[in-house]
Amino acid sequence: MTTDESNGSDAEVSEAQLEGTGRLIHSAIDKASHLVASEIQLAKQEITESLHAAVGALIGGVVAVFGVIAFLVMAIVTLVVAVPLHWVAALGCAALFLVIAIVGALIAARRLKRISPLRQTLQTIKEDVQWGKQQLTPEPK
Repeated sequence: MTTDESNGSDAEVSEAQLEGTGRLIHSAIDKASHLVASEIQLAKQEITESLHAAVGALIGGVVAVFGVIAFLVMAIVTLVVAVPLHWVAALGCAALFLVIAIVGALIAARRLKRISPLRQTLQTIKEDVQWGKQQLTPEPK
């Protein structure tokens, strides 16, 4: 075999290797773009679901607050009419309102802590990053 022939076959191998590498890079870019599009779609879906849940909770909360206020107004009127010492009735009602406000604030704070609209998206992004790192690490021979 002459040196010209061996150089020619080396050039062919290099071109084949470059073509294979090009295909791998193209495939990796396609997969990455598909992955990013999927993550964006998941984030949109999670935000929509969280907003729907938040609006539903808000409507239910407003209805409950109006119901409680209506009940308390009627209870206060009844109490003030029934108790001869009106200041005692007023003080008792003020204490009741304070307790209701504290309980409502605690419940609202607990519910706000549970709202995390992108929990699943963040988890899948972490998994995708870990997968990408594994793909980029060369396998031992």
